[in-house]
Amino acid sequence: MIRSLGLILAAIVALAATPALAQYGTGGYSASGSTVSSSGQTDQSHVAAAKPDLKIDPDQHAAGKKDAPEALKSAGVPCTITDAYYIGSSDTKDEKGKTVPQKLYEVACQGAVGMILQYAPPAPAKHYDCFAVLSTPNIRCRLPANADLKAVISGFVTQSGRTCTVSDFRFDGSTPAGDSYYEVGCAGALGFIIKHNAANESTATDCALAAGTNLECKLTTAEAIKAADRATIDRLSAASGNACQIKDTRSIGKLSSGGSAYEIACTDAKTGYLLLAKADGSLEHAIPCAKAEGVLGGCKLTDATVSETAEAATYTKLSKASGFNCDVAKYRFIGMDSKNNEVVELACSNRPDGGIAVLPSDNSPGHILDCVRVGSLGQTCRLTDPALTYGRYTQALAAKGKGTCKVTGAHWLGRYEQNHTDLIETACSDGLPGWVMEVDASDNAIDLMSCGQAKSAGAQCTLPTNLPK
Repeated sequence: MIRSLGLILAAIVALAATPALAQYGTGGYSASGSTVSSSGQTDQSHVAAAKPDLKIDPDQHAAGKKDAPEALKSAGVPCTITDAYYIGSSDTKDEKGKTVPQKLYEVACQGAVGMILQYAPPAPAKHYDCFAVLSTPNIRCRLPANADLKAVISGFVTQSGRTCTVSDFRFDGSTPAGDSYYEVGCAGALGFIIKHNAANESTATDCALAAGTNLECKLTTAEAIKAADRATIDRLSAASGNACQIKDTRSIGKLSSGGSAYEIACTDAKTGYLLLAKADGSLEHAIPCAKAEGVLGGCKLTDATVSETAEAATYTKLSKASGFNCDVAKYRFIGMDSKNNEVVELACSNRPDGGIAVLPSDNSPGHILDCVRVGSLGQTCRLTDPALTYGRYTQALAAKGKGTCKVTGAHWLGRYEQNHTDLIETACSDGLPGWVMEVDASDNAIDLMSCGQAKSAGAQCTLPTNLPK
């Protein structure tokens, strides 16, 4: 059975690019020419630039301690200064195009990443943390508290709950909300993405989850992920007992339970599975791709449209046994409810309307809800147009003497459990207010109410033609 699963997903957001810092004529920089990566190795993906001279001048050190607090205060960012350094000055243009002087400071912050402040009063200082300036040719953090960025990253890793001997790292960017993203490479293990927020909290996301996004890992390749995971996937597939000759694999990532999730595609092209492992590495679930749409984003390596035909005959049999004459042409697995009933949407080849079936795990008859009543499950039909159900509600209204209303909209409002009846709001084609019907399992209207009467009973109409003008 499939239980509720929670995948730890990092918020993959559009990252704000760090603006280029101005060139400074003072501060002891060497000529630009090569870019040095966060690991200390030359980054061949950028135009080369020389590392600046990071010697600390005593006078500039003293000036920084004296004047940097004012710049930091104007920036409005949280930082308890433990050290500061005056880097240099230059001229810049303000919003009106006027030339104004600006100064650059480095500050070290207690328990947080240090930063560079670019200050041209009266405008607030701009700030860039020490990771953000790694790709800037002539700017670096130099204070002792800011020098060992690998130690800072290692602290973030520990804070996130991961274990990793950091071999390399890379700054990915930051957001206006104060979230910063770093890729971490681990010695002898797969790396991941660290998100560090303004509240000094760190969370980790596997590189497999960042694939194809603007946070895609570069220190850990897709090939490395697949190679490292293949032995685990082979073991889990064998434990599932499914006859699958593996064609392709995909690592999905960590689960909130501490386990991991993978996808396998089989050589027959019609079969694939999601493999869910427990925290101890043992198999928890093997879910066929035909039933995996609502689990972890579904299968990506297997065409679910092809694979879902495999059990169409089974669902046809169960549907008819449940009193719904449907030759199943296509189905959509939704999940398991709290009673371990299988919930699946059915589309039929022998009738236009479909529905969502609730089927017991012992294959005994279940019940099928039409594409209006599925609101009681918090669901909507995706394979069938709900409008194909409206004719039955038109007939039910006519049987109660309301034959002038041709139903053009219907919405489930609630259920009387003691009577096993549903309250269905309807809209009429003439644009006049519709009715709220109490309908039994055979689509007979037991009672009719206006929207005003329904509101008094605790059921609020929502369809546009039924709202007060």
